[in-house]
Amino acid sequence: MVQQNPFTLDFAVSSFLQNISNPGPDAQQEVNNLLRWFGREAPVSGLTPRDIEEYCALVGTNGEDTASRRIKVIRQFFTFADENAELSVKLAPHVKLRRASRPQRRGVKKQPREHARLTPEGHARMRERLAVLQEEMVLVADDIKRAAADKDVRENAPLEAARQHQGQVMAQIREIESTLDNAEVMSELTRVASARVRHGSRVTLRELATEREIAYQLVDPTEVNPLGGRISSSSPVGRALMEHMVGDEISVTSPRGAIKYRIVLIA
Repeated sequence: MVQQNPFTLDFAVSSFLQNISNPGPDAQQEVNNLLRWFGREAPVSGLTPRDIEEYCALVGTNGEDTASRRIKVIRQFFTFADENAELSVKLAPHVKLRRASRPQRRGVKKQPREHARLTPEGHARMRERLAVLQEEMVLVADDIKRAAADKDVRENAPLEAARQHQGQVMAQIREIESTLDNAEVMSELTRVASARVRHGSRVTLRELATEREIAYQLVDPTEVNPLGGRISSSSPVGRALMEHMVGDEISVTSPRGAIKYRIVLIA
């Protein structure tokens, strides 16, 4: 198989549908859901196990039968991607159904979310996720109608599962809407090159012990993607970098001890 550079999700989906025998409407619908959720131009190598687990957690709220069918297609797709995209981290093993988290007890108040400072790319991706969830709400409403057709609601497990799914999707919609309503979106004018590292800065570091260079962008926790080079400004590396300048050396504590870096570029 000829690999594009970069191996985008759109290219991977097209290749997947061409290479599997008799792709049914369920398979096409599910991979289209993946495209809407992660974005067509997203490189497959930029997806993380956490991204896959979060997506599968959403799928898992569909009810056991529906979720199992969807997970089967998702696992088949990421197995194909693992074999053809030459990923450093295999994604298919992380495609699993997970139990829904227990609802928060009444009377326990959530800590208020701090205002997010999003990059334009992160803001767009969050809006795309919101659109997918809103479409999911339409589908779950249909599931509820079908399940409610069974007049014996006392032991109607499909109806209960559909209602639980509806509540979980609505909670995610409200969470994203709250973040978007209170977010500050950085424009290219506000994220100008600075002499010092700021939130949104793109920083190139050189590890002093190995001379290996690595590039990061410091972003809000909602945008973190380590394989894509986006780390939180509040992470150990992010905190160590803040307000430093080109030429400065920083030390970051890791499981293998203190690692020293020199800042070689701020953009």
